[in-house]
Amino acid sequence: MKLFQYWILTLTSTLLLFSSCKKDAATSADLYSAVPKSSVLVLESRSIGEALNSISQTSMYSQIDSLPPILAFAEELKSLKGNFDTDSVTDFLKKRPVVMAVALSGAEKYGALFIAPGNKDFEKSIGKRLSSVYKVSQKTYSEAEVYHFYKEDKSKNYYVSSYRNLLLFSTSSFLLEEGIRQVNSEFNIKQNPQFQKLYNTSNKKDLANLYINLKELPEFSKTKLPLGNQQFISRMGSWAELDIQAYNKELLMSGLILFPENEPYFLQSFQKVKARETEGQKIVPAASGLWVSHTFANAEQYYRNYLAYLESAGRLRKHEQLLEKLDFDHNKHLLEWVDSEMGIFTTTGEGGRINYVAYFKHRDEDDAREALNSLATDFIEGYRGIIIKKLKAENALPRFYGPIFTDFHYPYFIVSNGFALFAEDLSSMKGIINDMVDGKTLGADEEFKSFSASLPSESHIKIIASSPGFLNYASTSLEGGDAKILEKNFDKLSNFRWAALQINVDDAAALTNFYMLQSTQRKERVARLWNVELQSDAANTPQFLKNYTNAKYDVAVQDKDYRLYLIDYSGKLLWTKNLDGPIMGNITQIDIYKNNKLQMVLNTRETLYVIDRLGRDVENFPVKLKEPATAPVGVFNYDLARNYRLVVPCGKNLKNYGVDGKEVKGWNFKASKHELITQPQHFTVSKKDVIVVLNDGGQLLQLNRRGEQRFEPVEGLPKLQIPFFLKERESLAKSEMLANGPDGKLYSIMPGGTADNLYLDEENPADYFIYFDEKYVFSHDEKLIIKSDNQPWSAELDGDISTRPKVMIFGNEFYAAAFSKSADEIRLFNKMGELIEGFPVYAQGPFDMGSLKQDGAINIVTYTEDGTLVCYRVN
Repeated sequence: MKLFQYWILTLTSTLLLFSSCKKDAATSADLYSAVPKSSVLVLESRSIGEALNSISQTSMYSQIDSLPPILAFAEELKSLKGNFDTDSVTDFLKKRPVVMAVALSGAEKYGALFIAPGNKDFEKSIGKRLSSVYKVSQKTYSEAEVYHFYKEDKSKNYYVSSYRNLLLFSTSSFLLEEGIRQVNSEFNIKQNPQFQKLYNTSNKKDLANLYINLKELPEFSKTKLPLGNQQFISRMGSWAELDIQAYNKELLMSGLILFPENEPYFLQSFQKVKARETEGQKIVPAASGLWVSHTFANAEQYYRNYLAYLESAGRLRKHEQLLEKLDFDHNKHLLEWVDSEMGIFTTTGEGGRINYVAYFKHRDEDDAREALNSLATDFIEGYRGIIIKKLKAENALPRFYGPIFTDFHYPYFIVSNGFALFAEDLSSMKGIINDMVDGKTLGADEEFKSFSASLPSESHIKIIASSPGFLNYASTSLEGGDAKILEKNFDKLSNFRWAALQINVDDAAALTNFYMLQSTQRKERVARLWNVELQSDAANTPQFLKNYTNAKYDVAVQDKDYRLYLIDYSGKLLWTKNLDGPIMGNITQIDIYKNNKLQMVLNTRETLYVIDRLGRDVENFPVKLKEPATAPVGVFNYDLARNYRLVVPCGKNLKNYGVDGKEVKGWNFKASKHELITQPQHFTVSKKDVIVVLNDGGQLLQLNRRGEQRFEPVEGLPKLQIPFFLKERESLAKSEMLANGPDGKLYSIMPGGTADNLYLDEENPADYFIYFDEKYVFSHDEKLIIKSDNQPWSAELDGDISTRPKVMIFGNEFYAAAFSKSADEIRLFNKMGELIEGFPVYAQGPFDMGSLKQDGAINIVTYTEDGTLVCYRVN
């Protein structure tokens, strides 16, 4: 994105901001004579007009032209265009070469210098027009006339000079003067033998040629794309050149990286070692944002070359000293079992953190397992049929194989599917196992297989980035304005679905290919977004709760030791709170103080709680119940006036509390003949209302706001599944309350009237039932069934559906999901009954779903039996 900003600036400035009135010096200079010797990037287009036209018409450009930095330049271009004769600008640009050099223009600040062949007549006419729009000052610098065009408030500054038949432009006076000094010096960047070699091999027919000073690139990248320490780039080679081609939805760059033999570079580790096809796609998750692989026909030869590289770099002795701290045979335990590939990839771990996983392809599973088991601690855990162990040797991987494995100190490891895998975070390792067992790997992803078919089959180094996973990875490193731009444009940038960089090493150079693919028609797909390890196993269904501070959603869940957790949308644990028992039913949010700040209402068997979003008890709470609760609290907001009533079934009594924690006066409920067994519900239709609660004797009590009998109880009902769903008519009396019974029938109860029952489907008695969006949603054994006038459908899971399904309208589309305990799965279906790509997902407990971040993606939060809360994202 940042590089593209420079490209746009090149075009706009070249189009509009050239001016000079001084006659050219007697001799003309080569464009490269003005390039600063410290340049980190040099970009040449031999026909800037054609390049501008080609890029502006691509679908890729249309996806980013509204990003703030690009939009700012586009608006500037639009405002300036009115001052010039478009035909004369077009004629000037036709077949005209331009060189852009990016270099330091101040302390940790980079700017661009643009260099083009001059044209005196065009420059004079443009200069006159510019001076009518901007303030202008003039000075002489080293025989060159320098013109400064600026806004009076100094918000815009442009420096232009025509010297020795070169037109120089920059927003930095320092870089412009540096260019003039270079023209007058004996140095020309083409005199650098590395640059000259690349220049001679570049394809002059391509859209543009990019030259990269790899030694300077890390410092530049740190200011433009701060994704961690990128110093490794300077160890790859001296200079790189890439020929650029742009198509509608593709960007291709190919060229060379140079690494002279008389200087130490990491790529020398692959010399005279044949590359292999990567196989890591068999274990890398389809949702991984970044994957780096190294391949070699002979691991021992690669490692000998790596040691030779360290020796030439003067770092071999330090490497040996680090290995001396490992009291085992390094080659035997870390090298001899390795076959033809190693690498790292990103995954999500505890609290949504982006973690790395290391992998090595092994020659023999028994040899690999024996070598690694001898280095393991006593830790051992089985997960989905795979044994997880942990290395006891500190930093074994980075000490032996180098900085690529820096993050692995005491990693957990498994040996499975032809690979040994290492993860510092246990939840990350379990997530990888889930993806492998469930077949959610790149190797099984049809979109990736189509993309990778366009890539060379063999490479020593391959780096794959995919969105949105890479954007999630990037967001953990970006701050300030960059982070805000990324968040605001996340969905648009996600359309740049795949990017690949491949390097094949030869004797003194490496063939390099970069390929980026835009894909705006992506199917919905599921990815594991974050994990949270609870202190003990989860005990109830995770529940989404609105966070009034940011309009997003948090997740509440309780464990078997009665701890209540609140976790934010990113997987960050906000707090835990000890309760005196399991929560009965769901949590309800209320606004006690009528200030749009929400509190949580819930009850255990012994206590009624009201808790604020920081985990603190609200004043006057908790309330110890005089009798044990026999059902969840019902929360009523009469007339939406926020004068809440908290109504708790306690045996045969129905207790009514205000938000002051005291029992409400005027509540006249008379004890039921039988124990109350359901959460009280309140319905209002046409300003008439009723409170209903079922007792153990099959009576549905129908009350008014004072707790008095509004209608006669409905008798003879079985233990219905609550909640009731209201099918609203023109009046309360004509409306229906719907629930299903233990016999699989749907019960329809008219407030104050009769009860009726029938099978929704005689062959499929309802185990669980929902009435939603004028649809009858129910399950029978493994079947999920939708009865609807316009779009009925049914689908199946691999096992019986264990809990009430979930349904929602999202993006004006209907979705339904169900969980099967026996199959350890959740499945999500669209309005047509089609399974969403990437499902089923692994789950051992019930779930909630919605959009945590309110960002256009569906989230499903569930858990596994080892106390891991898991959040999936459906993109």
